[in-house]
Amino acid sequence: AMPSASSAVPTRPKPAPTVHAPEPIEGTPYAVPARAIDSFNFDQWMSSGSHARLRSFVISLAESVAGIPLSAAPVKLPSVVSGLISLLDALEAHIADVPPVHQQMRYGNTAFRQWHAWLDEYLRSGALVSHGVLPEALASAAGELNPYLLDSFGNAWRIDYGTGHELAFVCFVYCLARLKLVSVPPPSPGAPPPSKPAGGVTAAAEDAAAAPQAAELIPPVALDGADDRPAIVLRAFTRYVRVMRALQKTYLLEPAGSHGVWGLDDYCFLPFLFGASQYAVPPAAARGATAAAAVGGRGDGAPEEGVAVEGGSGTPSAQLLLMQVPPPSVVLDERKRDELARENLYLESISFVCSVKGPRIAEHSPMLNDIAAVGGWALIASGLLRMYDAEVLGKLPVVQHLVFGTLLPWEPGIPAGAASSGAYAAAPAGAGSHAAQ
Repeated sequence: AMPSASSAVPTRPKPAPTVHAPEPIEGTPYAVPARAIDSFNFDQWMSSGSHARLRSFVISLAESVAGIPLSAAPVKLPSVVSGLISLLDALEAHIADVPPVHQQMRYGNTAFRQWHAWLDEYLRSGALVSHGVLPEALASAAGELNPYLLDSFGNAWRIDYGTGHELAFVCFVYCLARLKLVSVPPPSPGAPPPSKPAGGVTAAAEDAAAAPQAAELIPPVALDGADDRPAIVLRAFTRYVRVMRALQKTYLLEPAGSHGVWGLDDYCFLPFLFGASQYAVPPAAARGATAAAAVGGRGDGAPEEGVAVEGGSGTPSAQLLLMQVPPPSVVLDERKRDELARENLYLESISFVCSVKGPRIAEHSPMLNDIAAVGGWALIASGLLRMYDAEVLGKLPVVQHLVFGTLLPWEPGIPAGAASSGAYAAAPAGAGSHAAQ
């Protein structure tokens, strides 16, 4: 007998648009951030001021480390950066208190859920204030910041980690900048425009390529001419990367959304972009070549081959720094690569990948192998930025997990130049914690 219409398998209901509903934190100007991006409004995200500001923030951080080796990372740190490093130290130390459990599954050790639950409780108990990331006057902002930092350390249910979680850490630092706790000047006017996402989107998203660039994208938050970007990248971000690697190795986290051998890396992206940017010294730096000659150059006003000279506000104490800049093909020379990895995030990241997967980079990481043939580091850095546009900021499965509140507002379809500055919560007078330690 034919089944009746009433006994037919019901069809799956069509998905409904996400309703962005951040929960106000009573008695404060802040809110618990909530998700907003889905397939219905993804094109609005791509043309929004929120997208443009995050992209500009990443570019600004990358530009700031040009010519600065890891050994020249700032020593005198803003108190907020010192506090963040202290917090990251505590998070790594607690890994030893939650050993992996014995299980049949090779990947995704369930003990990670216990560590992640502890992190959630630790942040709720006031860790941002106790470690000095937030001053007491801004303690009420913790309710908005905690979700970004919690999401920075992977997904407890799926026991995985990927570029979306790395992006959450960027959002966390961005919120610190919006609170005027760290100084992050806008990127240079020559920042490249966004590239189109793979597969294309609607005309509204394509308008993002014509959006105002550079200084319009981030309202300036520089404090008294200070620049905390090198400290953020070379001290705080590198410490975050080490904590994540410890978590990956201890709990065997699954890579979230990995492209396998055809991806840049199973877990992260920004160490490669920041590392390539370290070697991508801008042409203006060559004007300091006479200083290079004074410390061992050829004496004819030009720098020695392979020596980068940098001496702008992006360097620690604005001092001239000399850094050996090898050709990109150095990644194929295991000995030289590992030797230079102590000074450069790109090479250090490749050395870490090879320590896990084996020395033959062409077999397990063909994309990194192919990049070694690119003509220069500036080309690599710009190419990685375009890739970040397409594979992270322009990829729905990644950004659909982003949350938006008052510090990082959801402004669908509002260009950066038209975004209301009133959407950002301002730090109370005197609340900034920029004093160096």
